[in-house]
Amino acid sequence: MSADVELKRLLPAWERFRAVTDVAPIRNRAHYRRMVAMLEMLLAEAAGNESHPAMELDDIVGDLIEDYEQAHES
Repeated sequence: MSADVELKRLLPAWERFRAVTDVAPIRNRAHYRRMVAMLEMLLAEAAGNESHPAMELDDIVGDLIEDYEQAHES
């Protein structure tokens, strides 16, 4: 498969994922609060199991939160 074909599959999947989760660079304080709530939900779902699939998404959401905090709460 070429990169072009993969991109044609990736972008629609990303749009659906983002529409359901709102996972994206944090835009404002309300979005920040939603991402913090999602992080808490993911951590509760994983219940300390580092191999739980929720932990990969937890890492991504955590990074987005950290980036926002560094940029806006310095």
